[in-house]
Amino acid sequence: MRLEEYGFRDYYHSYMILEADSLTEQLKDVLPIRDEDCFVLCSCYVAENRRLTFNVLAVGDAADHCRRGLRRKAMLGLYEYWQVQECEVQFIEPDLTMARKNAPWQKQQEAWADAELWFTRMDPRLDAVRDPVYPDTVMTGVLTTAGIQEYPMNLVSFNGPFAEGRLAEEPDAVQGLHKGELFRALPYHTGKETRLLTVFAGSMLSQEDEEALKELIRTGDEAGFGFSIPTLKN
Repeated sequence: MRLEEYGFRDYYHSYMILEADSLTEQLKDVLPIRDEDCFVLCSCYVAENRRLTFNVLAVGDAADHCRRGLRRKAMLGLYEYWQVQECEVQFIEPDLTMARKNAPWQKQQEAWADAELWFTRMDPRLDAVRDPVYPDTVMTGVLTTAGIQEYPMNLVSFNGPFAEGRLAEEPDAVQGLHKGELFRALPYHTGKETRLLTVFAGSMLSQEDEEALKELIRTGDEAGFGFSIPTLKN
């Protein structure tokens, strides 16, 4: 299967062999690339610019023979999602050499992200609404007179049953909301997919909305609905 046929949680921090073909030529300044070197051993992380990035640990001439450069301390190169999305992929279990090279390096690259943001990356229900290039950005619905309009939201954290984030762009169909507004969204299902619907929008809520928000957070934590922690643990 091609990489684009999988969800974010399938490949995030995973170890995979990509049939990269001519993409391996981009690594020739770090390692001599032979004509038969058409496979790369990769993992992936979210870089500080928030883009999904695939780091190359090794190259090889076959999916089961892809270890050239693995013992080098430095990564052999970096790919972006659009470069590798159509590559055939095979997921593998890493050996100790792979893990020792990759895990500390990725941890350093993602040091910019706090634990609350990292936690949102662990929930596969968000995969259907994630931007494949900027996976911390998800589409959330806003109820308007024309129906549900979806807008990009930069995730910040989970808060009880809500996914919280900041509106990533100016909404064209919603009066009074602006880029950067705090959104709180709940999951709902359409067929096999989970979507998001914004329930509370804006940092300044009325007293009535503040009380309703607190009650929903309390109820969510007790009952484990939405994105509440008990649901995630299960």
